[in-house]
Amino acid sequence: MFNRTLRHIVLSTTLAVYASAHAEQWEPRFFNPKPLPEDVVLPLPCDGSMTFRKVSVPGTKPLDDFGVTLGAEDSAQRHLEQAHPAHIAGSFTASGPATGRYYLLGKYEITELQYQAVMQETCPKPAMKLMLPKTGISWFDAMQFSDRLNIWLRKNAADKLPKEDGVPGFVRLPTEVEWEFAARGGNSVGSTEFREARYPMPDGLNKSVWFAGSQSANGKLQLIGLLTPNPLGLHDILGNADEMMFEPFRLNKLDRFHGQAGGFIVRGANYLTPESDIRTAWRQEQLYYQATDANRPRTSGFRLALVSPALTSVQRSKQIEQDWAALGAAPSVPATPGSTTAAPGAAPSTL
Repeated sequence: MFNRTLRHIVLSTTLAVYASAHAEQWEPRFFNPKPLPEDVVLPLPCDGSMTFRKVSVPGTKPLDDFGVTLGAEDSAQRHLEQAHPAHIAGSFTASGPATGRYYLLGKYEITELQYQAVMQETCPKPAMKLMLPKTGISWFDAMQFSDRLNIWLRKNAADKLPKEDGVPGFVRLPTEVEWEFAARGGNSVGSTEFREARYPMPDGLNKSVWFAGSQSANGKLQLIGLLTPNPLGLHDILGNADEMMFEPFRLNKLDRFHGQAGGFIVRGANYLTPESDIRTAWRQEQLYYQATDANRPRTSGFRLALVSPALTSVQRSKQIEQDWAALGAAPSVPATPGSTTAAPGAAPSTL
């Protein structure tokens, strides 16, 4: 019995290595159907790829962060979406003529093709039918995908990962603040546009978002990249599949979140969401478990963030300690809904 099991493991490993070595390299239409300047492409197993976009955030020092107001000021779902102050910071230091810091967010939702390339033992054959967002998985499946991809990248493509202070970045689900800041358009839009219910859509909602109804998604999940992206070049950030967040769900309690942590968060609405409910502040709780198994919502998918650790070295920790000590000498202005205060040393807010 032991020998038979061992032979099965060896054979499975051999087949997986063979399949990966003889995989068909993906054409750009299978990982970046709408290429843009400054797209960041990372390799995947099976000669696959994944595309990211940079999200720039003012600030140059590790302790700098940027104040924004997120949520909605006039939402009927105030316990979910009430406007509140938040802060965001980039992971990586910008190079060249650009200044500031940035993190990266997946340009598209993870597709069935990308999911199979990371999670299966044999490589999938690229096909348009696999270009749908991967849905019907649990939050734990998305975490396992991230873990497997991180390990593969470190073993096979560490030189492709952006680095901060010499330490390579890693992928994970985005936080709510990372997701909403990018979904609204980040610093690529003005303060008024940033606070609107939806990011600017010059061609109209139907050209930008898949939502419920025969004039849009018609009750069906749609291929990635068919519609116009948001101002940062992110496709389907609203509509199509709603997207899992990294942290657990919390109720909104005026200008802060409630103390109880619940299930996982999904953002962005989906192909079954009515047109009237399509907004950047849309957020819902999903259960981690349903009945006797993990919850696998058919409308929920995910995109990944590419970030770095906060404490990358002894030298970086010392710099943060110095910056922290300097905070005591600076006047403290509490953030409130509608205010946009940046941390000491950060670039002035445009929001």
